[in-house]
This record gives sequence, structure tokens and C-alpha cells, in this order.
Amino acid sequence: MNVNELYAVGRCPKLWPCPVRAIIRAPFVPPHHEPRRSRGLDSPKGGRMQSLYRAGFGLLGIIVAFAGSGVSPASAAQFSTLYSFCPDQPTCSAGSQPTGIFAAANGDLYGTAYNNNNASPNPSGFIFKMTRGAGGQYTYSQFFSFPACASNPNCPSGIYPSYLIIGKSGAVYGVAQGGTGGNERGILFKITPGGQETVLYNFCSQANCTDGAQPDALTYLHKSDGADWDEVSPLYGVTAFGGTGYYGLGGTAFKYDPGTTQLTTIYNFCVAAGCHDGMQPGGELAMTKGLLYGVNDGNSRACGILWQLNLNQPHHARALHDFAKRCNTSDGDGTVPTGVLLSRNPGTGRNVLSGLAAQGGTGGVGEEWTYDPATGDYQVLTNFCPFPECLLGYSPGSALVKDARGNWYGFNTRGDSTGNPSGHGELFVTDQYGNGTAIHDFATGDQPLSPLVRWKNRIFGVTYAGGANGSGSVYMVLTGN
Repeated sequence: MNVNELYAVGRCPKLWPCPVRAIIRAPFVPPHHEPRRSRGLDSPKGGRMQSLYRAGFGLLGIIVAFAGSGVSPASAAQFSTLYSFCPDQPTCSAGSQPTGIFAAANGDLYGTAYNNNNASPNPSGFIFKMTRGAGGQYTYSQFFSFPACASNPNCPSGIYPSYLIIGKSGAVYGVAQGGTGGNERGILFKITPGGQETVLYNFCSQANCTDGAQPDALTYLHKSDGADWDEVSPLYGVTAFGGTGYYGLGGTAFKYDPGTTQLTTIYNFCVAAGCHDGMQPGGELAMTKGLLYGVNDGNSRACGILWQLNLNQPHHARALHDFAKRCNTSDGDGTVPTGVLLSRNPGTGRNVLSGLAAQGGTGGVGEEWTYDPATGDYQVLTNFCPFPECLLGYSPGSALVKDARGNWYGFNTRGDSTGNPSGHGELFVTDQYGNGTAIHDFATGDQPLSPLVRWKNRIFGVTYAGGANGSGSVYMVLTGN
């Protein structure tokens, strides 16, 4: 499966089950190539850039330093490849094509991948582990391989895991496609440290999939602080489809109670006329006590909505920001938000939400934004481009992750630090004012995927292909703080 096929169809609803968690949730839109000036990266809000090129880190990395950017740790950011999949080509006995990466509180990494090994005619996906040693080195191993399943649609153990969380006991929880009953619409699972799988819930087990279909992200209280799940408090998540809204395609928010082992639908999107709360939620979630935050594809205009769900009133969701207000224009919002990050504003002490939009903005190819739930203030920090000033790349493909000094890290799926619109993606960092620095140019065929994750002063990510063997890689950035 070439991930470009998934980019082409966005959420890949026609490629069911979808082997790669769809981070880019809308088709790629070719950028405008004519030079133009606007309040983008050359504006006070977007950050004025004066580029100074020097040799970078990793395979092709090019560092671009920006005068007056205020991104103090970026000059020390070091990119390296931790692991390249398929060292035993062409067998790939340890698997290949990673699709996600997730961090435990102790620094170990767990990831999802598509291809168990090249000898299998029916890849079903697997979970890998990067164990952190005493000296900070990482050792790769396969943690759990989902059983081969040739008779779709009936894969009771699940296939193609797409999102993981780590429990304090060392158990791994997550969502995958597959399930029983011929519906093939996803499962919630648990895998013990010893490799024993338990299916906690089969989605679409109710008539007309009113309990949701295609689960996406998971979260829990204190996840944004880097803590493992306590395995006592509830898990919350979303499904991209199913539910009672919009002919069963609106999607749901759900709660899983580990004490009762019950999964409950707590909200159905797009039930009311006009879909003012949006539909088809996906991407990273955020949570504070009593409140759940996320993004979805918006209403019929499919430009995106940032939403808040009151967990004390589980049938009440509120649209905090409607990206559709300026959909398809060049004077305001981005569109197609990719996820949400919760962090504390050091100036006000309040929690703020931040994220990326895969399209729109003044350059038409994406932006970085923040939102203050206390004041309702929405701000655009960075507009990617306009051409020819695309020195951070364009078309964001991840949610953001924040370091200890308040700088945001993300990646774009197109462009590079030279401004080449045909580049293959860029890993970048921006400060609280939107001033940006390019960290690493991805190489031909790398195909970066998944939200980035942070553990202490390290940022981790994966590429679906590329690496030393062309079968994917796990990479790390030392942030310098």
C-alpha cells in the first residue's frame, strides 16, 4: 500500500480497512506558484525569516536559522535515525512500514506498523517496541503481531492497529480495524506485557453501527502531561463514522470504563440539521478535567471544526471555532485541522489549544493556530508559504507537540527548506510568536506519518517508507532542553 494513495483519498473511506491512520484527512491541493506578498511567514504575526543555510543532521537534513526568531533551542536540534526497518531485505522478518509512534512515561516507545513480514500474503499489522537502555540507546523488537486474516471481513483479533496508549502496568491498549460479526469496523484492544491480547470492544456491534465505526484516537486525564494511563479512570475516544447522525456517517465520541468494561457512546456528531458541531472526528484529542477537545471535518463544507465536549453533560458539544467561516478564501483561516494539543500558556497560566490545518491560510497550503478556551481568542501563528517563501514546507501532516520551552514541533508533507515546492516534506519548529525554523528535509519516498511524540528533550516520529532500506524508519530530534 503506497501512502500516496491514502493522501489522495484523505480518510480512505473507500480503502476499508484503512492500513494507515489517516492524518491527512483531505485530498492534496496543488499550491499557487505565482509569487505574492501577504501576512504569511514574512509578516510580524507569521515571523519574518532571514535564511542562513548550513549543513544539517541526519540523512539530508538542512538547518535554516532565522534571525530574531526566538526559537533558541532550534539551533541545537539534532536529527537522527533510530531504526531503519527491514535490515534483512528482502525478507523483512521483523516487519516494515510503520504508521505511528507513541511514548511511555519511562521513555520506551511503542509503534504501529502495516507489514508483518514480506513472506505474509495477507499483512495484518503489528506493534513494535523501542526499548530505551540505560545509556539512552534504543533496541527494536516486535511486541505483538496481529494474526494473519485472509477472510475479510471477519478478523476477530483485529488488523492494522492505528493508535496506542500505554498503561502503568506495561499493558498496551489501542484501536485497530477488524472485529467480529462481519462488520470489520474496528476494535478496542488490550495486550499484556507478555503478549496476550484481549478484545475489549467490537465497534459496529449494534444495528446500523449506532455505537460507532472506525475508531481513531484515544485519550485520558493527564495524558498531555506525559503520564501513562492509570488503567482505572475512563478512556475517551472518537470514531470517524457510525453513530446516529448524518445517515450513520457523523461519527461518535465514546467512553470506556475499565471497572465495568463497558463502552458507552457519549455523543453523536451531526444529529441536528446543519451539522453545526461538525462530523467525522479524527486526529489527536485533548482533555482536561470534565472537558474533551478535538477536531472534525466540519459540516457539508468539510473545512473543519474545533469542538469541546462537556463530559458532565455528555450530550452537549460546542463548536469553539468553525474553520468553514472562511473556507476556500485566502484572507483568513486554514482548513482541515489535523488534531489538537493542550498545553499551558506561560504568560497567562491558562490552558491553550493549538494545532495545524492541512489546507487554507493565506498561502492556501496550511497554517499553525492557537485557541484560548477561556477567552475564545483564535490566532494564526504561522501561514505556510506563500510561494516562493515556503522555507518550512507546506501541507501539514501531524498534530503539534510542545517542548519544555514552549516551542511547537510538527512536519509538513510537501516542500522543503530550500523553498522547492516538489520537496518531500519538512520537520520544523516554531516559537510562541510563529517564527519558524526548518530542522530536517525528508528525502524522496520517506513519507512522514503520525503525530510526533515527546519524551523529555526528545521528539520522535516515523516515516512509512524511506530510511536506509526503503521500508520505513523511526527518527528522533534532540531539542536541546
